[in-house]
Amino acid sequence: MFYGTDYYPELWPRAQWPQDLDLMVAAGLNVVRVGDLCWSTMEQEPGRYTFAWLDDVLGLLQERGLRVVMCTPTASPPPWLVEEDPTVMPVDAQGRRVSYGSWGAHCYTSSALRERTRGIVTAMAERYGRHPTIIAWQIDNELDVHGKPCHCERCKAAFQGWLRERYSSLAALNDAWGTACWSHIYTSWAQIPTPLDMLAVNAHNPSLRLDFRRFSSEQAVGYNRLQADILGQRAPGQQRTHNLPGRSLALDAQRFAPELDVVAWDNYPIWTNDPQAHPALTHDIVRGLKRKPFWILEQQVGTMDHRPYHAPHPGMLRLALFQAVAHGADAVLWFLWQTYRSSAEQYIVGLRDQAGRTTRFYDELAAAVRDLRAIEHVLDGAVVRARVAILISYESLWALDLQPHMMGDASPWSYVEDCYVPLYRRNIPVDVLAVDADLTGYRVVVVPAPYLADENLAARLSAYTAGGGLLVVTVRAGSKGISNLWHDAPLPGPLTRLLGVSVREWDSLDTGEERQVDLTLPGGRQTCHATHWCEILDCGDATPLARYLDGFYAGQVAATSRMHGAGQALYVGARGVELLTAVLDYVLDLADVRSLLTAPEGVEVAAREGKGRRLLFVLNYTAREQMVDLPTGCTDPATAQPLAGPWHVAAWDARIVCQDLTLQ
Repeated sequence: MFYGTDYYPELWPRAQWPQDLDLMVAAGLNVVRVGDLCWSTMEQEPGRYTFAWLDDVLGLLQERGLRVVMCTPTASPPPWLVEEDPTVMPVDAQGRRVSYGSWGAHCYTSSALRERTRGIVTAMAERYGRHPTIIAWQIDNELDVHGKPCHCERCKAAFQGWLRERYSSLAALNDAWGTACWSHIYTSWAQIPTPLDMLAVNAHNPSLRLDFRRFSSEQAVGYNRLQADILGQRAPGQQRTHNLPGRSLALDAQRFAPELDVVAWDNYPIWTNDPQAHPALTHDIVRGLKRKPFWILEQQVGTMDHRPYHAPHPGMLRLALFQAVAHGADAVLWFLWQTYRSSAEQYIVGLRDQAGRTTRFYDELAAAVRDLRAIEHVLDGAVVRARVAILISYESLWALDLQPHMMGDASPWSYVEDCYVPLYRRNIPVDVLAVDADLTGYRVVVVPAPYLADENLAARLSAYTAGGGLLVVTVRAGSKGISNLWHDAPLPGPLTRLLGVSVREWDSLDTGEERQVDLTLPGGRQTCHATHWCEILDCGDATPLARYLDGFYAGQVAATSRMHGAGQALYVGARGVELLTAVLDYVLDLADVRSLLTAPEGVEVAAREGKGRRLLFVLNYTAREQMVDLPTGCTDPATAQPLAGPWHVAAWDARIVCQDLTLQ
């Protein structure tokens, strides 16, 4: 396990460096991230590299046994590069050249950017590629974090070339996009625009917009690959990683992950808005990208500049650490070590303040790390094991983002959260995987809003269900094909045969508007509330499970079930927490998937398993002490002393218990 922090030695007096590193060691940290956002320090003039200061820092780190994640500094090009070629800066969707002055904004098709990137990364890799204290390289920083792709003429030409390669002919593109509508038939590749903002009420063709999302994502992935290839050649044995910006839709993380040796993300919890489930879901998404343990390269310390409210309550830093480890993190590095005295991020609170004093977060971090280090002998090699999978597609999320067609919570991630939160609140481990993932071993598979669907997806889900799997599919399924055109068949398109149902009509509800739904399951009947989106279903050979009680579609079907081979496929055609929770509870019971531990509301239980043991992480996110009943065969993982009966967890605290699985 790695516990660490960022470090920007170029911002602080050289005499302070040893003191900083000694404080890191005293806190139990064992890894430090350096080199981030300091290109202009490393290369103040084109081709003149200054690494002596970095050599000294690495020497001090090595003396103290601290390992290093070295960052390529390319997220913030130096001013001289923009002066050399102003087109390094991107053009926004209004057609305006973005001004220099922040970070994370540049045009990936710029030959000047790519040439200078190749130069600095090669120089760093040749100098440090075999340095004994470096364990990994972080490539760039939060690629496309701002989610604003470039629309310059160079990118437009590259997009047109990308389309030519994808479709081979204009006839194929025109057919895939349906360009006869609105008189948009293209007769030359040069006629195709990028989707700049329009003054008209209607937007660009959604097929064009989706392909531009694909193209822009591939540009970012290609920029990463440029650096990864250099590091792979010149830094053998040192892992390559990247800090994904959470659930950003700027790039397809599932296509990006294979380019990395270890996947990582930056965790900045929103403490005041369901603080538990939001980062838990993202942990599970990131873990699922490679189906391996992941890293967190930036974990929030205190208040943030872009969320200027609600300092984390004492205990929240500990809770965030324990939650990350429980969901599969093998490295957690905190941001920020010391509050910046300059820059637009001056209000980010660090482990040391701008005056050099350690903050309360430093002490909390040190105590939390000490407790986890005490159980490393049982934590080592333990992994998250799930029997439930949620399948997502970034392309479907993009398409829903482009045409939400819904009031209120229109984020495409909300469909995923609808399915995840009920499982999370039941303390059910979940893997979040790509729609083409191997589903062997999963008793339950949930597919939230598979908006883009083809026969390949239908065949995979059909095979899973026929083999005995329990499948739950939610609203807006199979609406469109891969090119973002409606299917020429009733919804859910290619999933119709498997689900045994078709959608006659849908109703997008206004904010705060609800419909009542009567749900009938083997365990009984209940009335649930539907929100946001309601579909009127026609049953083929499916069995109705729920009907609407009000609205013009009172009495019509809202959810169904169909036996398929040895399994069962359920379709939930209305959004609503109560409805989906009840359906998932029913399916979990059929699959004999049980909660890790029954816990009070506001208490999360997550687990890692290995060597016949299960480490149960009990996280109390409430302001009062909570009590849980432990299963048999539990011990304190640090002392091996037996634990039994009611177990108390203090307010805003996290505790761990070791369960012997051989006794179950």
